[in-house]
Amino acid sequence: MVTISSDFLIGTFGAWTLLSIRILGCFFSFPPWSYRAFPISQRVVISFAIAYFLLLIIDVRKYDPARIKDILGYVIILEFLIGVAAGWFIRLGMAAFDILAEVIGIQTSLSFAASFYQDPSLASGLPGQLINLMIIALMFALNLHLAFFEILAMSYNSFLPGSWPTEWAWPSVVRIASAAFSLGLVLSLPVLVVYLLINAMQAIVVRVSPQLNLFAVGFAIFIPVAFVVLWSVIPALPSAIETALEPAFQMVRSGLSGR
Repeated sequence: MVTISSDFLIGTFGAWTLLSIRILGCFFSFPPWSYRAFPISQRVVISFAIAYFLLLIIDVRKYDPARIKDILGYVIILEFLIGVAAGWFIRLGMAAFDILAEVIGIQTSLSFAASFYQDPSLASGLPGQLINLMIIALMFALNLHLAFFEILAMSYNSFLPGSWPTEWAWPSVVRIASAAFSLGLVLSLPVLVVYLLINAMQAIVVRVSPQLNLFAVGFAIFIPVAFVVLWSVIPALPSAIETALEPAFQMVRSGLSGR
């Protein structure tokens, strides 16, 4: 008869639960995994499933709750925050596409209704939802979610539980935010130039013929041009994703690898 001690069970299942907390934090912030169509109950189950396979590649003794019982609550909160922060850095790099979506929505009048009523489920209007879906699809196509998971899996061997990555300081966060803002402006410049020319042309036409309805003529021109602008922006998205997420991935890698 095979007997299993209670200490072994508590240590194994406790370590399994503790490993899943950092992964669960990523499910709440990493863009491809934190989508609203992904229910929270499924995130919890999948985080436990991933943690089970991590038990085979890491030193489980470091995550034995009996060894850190005095600071167990602190470790649980910190592990969850590490996962949330890692995904949030990637989301911060994607802010460049939020700026692009806002510029397209405002300039093309596709987000005109949001000026009067802001729907909380549509953060950047319909152009923002379309661009975000394309970005998430391209992230899956470029296997960026697998690269992020590799960094996350290797992080369990890099530093002990209960320690915060020293590389994740505010200057690094500010650099990522500034790089995302700069890239968002660069991506938005073609849209601004196109609609600046259209607005100038429309101003000349209205000046020559004042009886024309500015809104009727403007919307009739802006919306068809919007599809041309989106069609011209889409081919540049894969390279823009690599440019936008490279600093964020580098920060996550340097923090979670302990180097």
